Amino acid sequence: MKNKLIVMIILLTLLISCTKEKPFTETEVDGVKIIENSKAGINKDLSFKIDHIMTIENNEEDTTFVLNFPQHRADLNSDLDKDGNLYVVDNVKSFILKFDKTGKFVQKWGAKGQGPGEFPFNPIDINVVDSENKVYVFDGSGRLSIFDKDGNFDKFYNILSRGVRAKNLYMTNYGPLFVCEAFEGQWGSSEFKMGVCLYNSSPEFEVKDKIYGELKPFDMKNVDADDQGVLTAISGKYIYVADGSKNNYIIYQYDYEGKKIREIRKKYAPLRRSKEDIEEINEALKKVSQSMGGMIEFKDVSPLRSVMTQMFVDSKDNLWVGVNESMFNEEGQDFDIFNKEGHFLKTVTVPEFGGYKLRSKDKYVIAGTPIQQNYSEGGKADVTIKVFELSVH
Repeated sequence: MKNKLIVMIILLTLLISCTKEKPFTETEVDGVKIIENSKAGINKDLSFKIDHIMTIENNEEDTTFVLNFPQHRADLNSDLDKDGNLYVVDNVKSFILKFDKTGKFVQKWGAKGQGPGEFPFNPIDINVVDSENKVYVFDGSGRLSIFDKDGNFDKFYNILSRGVRAKNLYMTNYGPLFVCEAFEGQWGSSEFKMGVCLYNSSPEFEVKDKIYGELKPFDMKNVDADDQGVLTAISGKYIYVADGSKNNYIIYQYDYEGKKIREIRKKYAPLRRSKEDIEEINEALKKVSQSMGGMIEFKDVSPLRSVMTQMFVDSKDNLWVGVNESMFNEEGQDFDIFNKEGHFLKTVTVPEFGGYKLRSKDKYVIAGTPIQQNYSEGGKADVTIKVFELSVH
């Protein structure tokens, strides 16, 4: 009897130990792994270090360059090369601005126009591919222009596909990816549908197969500002797409052929916006509508906060997920960190990232002032870009 009791105690101890080490479950449905994470992370000892590399901001005494807030709801996009040079899209003046690794302004190139090296419509995204010594710049007309790192023009492609208008570009080791506005039906009619979707592309930049996204009825006088479209992050091996629901915490992991590998889930209690937050957001949306001549109007925002607001992948292939709309908190952003197997590691708060929209490049994180802050500040927010080196242990 005593031996049986000892065996039971040992088994119970092992069971409790396993539960502590693995606060998640894994199942498989139609070849897709479903990872159900609890609120407890599996690596509370995870640590990180953030080193500030440079800050780029406007200087009234030095007008050799000017950072402008982007138009047409675009992001203030930028990218780094392997030597630490920073390339910034000026969405207003149609320039590409280049800074060295110390933040010193080096040069600018581009112009508004139809000619070689010019942009028919404002440039909105940029990718540096070191292996090719190329800088890819995508503008709102659907033109993808290719330069070397010194701004010398090489060639361009027109990214055109029926019912699809590309918005953002990812240059990956497996080929280009495009975030696109997709639509069907007559604009402004009751049958018109629209959605933001993620597509892969041929090496010749032909938009091909849809990886994620759906088309929904679109009423231009009742637009849902909470619909973020497609929230994505990429690593060397995987594409991550966040579910847009306010009641579920789900991230889809795909390979570069568009096959879904995992659904990463986490227990999440929906959070409500305060009355003051709702009033402030609705007032900012009115300013956006006014800036567009009232062509588009927004419905009142949901009383629930967004589950996820942005994502990026660090140099260890961990996925960082910004949560609880903390992107707008200037005192610091909250992130849930997952490993590439979809297991929740830890929640952290990062003061250095407070109030910024983030992009990652290898061990670096590029932080830019969100366009939403410009509207919330009456169009007078200062534009800032910061570059950090992120080390994860």
